[in-house]
Amino acid sequence: MNILQEVKKGKELEYRKWESHVSRSKDNAFYAVKRMDLLIISICGAGIYLIFQTFKEINTTELNPDNLWAIKLSGIIFLLAISINFISQLTGKESNKNEVKYSSMVLKELEGKKINEEEKNNVDCLASSYNKATRILNISAIVLMFIGLILITYFNYHLLS
Repeated sequence: MNILQEVKKGKELEYRKWESHVSRSKDNAFYAVKRMDLLIISICGAGIYLIFQTFKEINTTELNPDNLWAIKLSGIIFLLAISINFISQLTGKESNKNEVKYSSMVLKELEGKKINEEEKNNVDCLASSYNKATRILNISAIVLMFIGLILITYFNYHLLS
């Protein structure tokens, strides 16, 4: 095998690697977003339901808890977590869209087509920025969910003691 064939084979392997990367990126993004969203939405939604039921119970009985602020704040935090989760969906979608675009540009480059390097770098930068924003928003939603859970637990603990 001569050097030219080895180089072509190397480019073919790199091309297939990028093709596979595009496919995996799409699949992984879809799966991760589905799971994370289900978790946050389910827990926060259940928390909001519990809060409404608690308020209903407080209104029909003579309970007058002194830490009502905790359950009100947990409701606001749960709603905020759901909202942030929704925004992270949008940034995640943009990140993946730009990642696919960048990978497609690399594939075209490997095919020997001319690519605007500045545009390619801009797309890569956009993908990275959206990816970073998505990570920050996801972490924020998870942290808010836990804060909401802690506050609702605090309220219930002091209500029962």
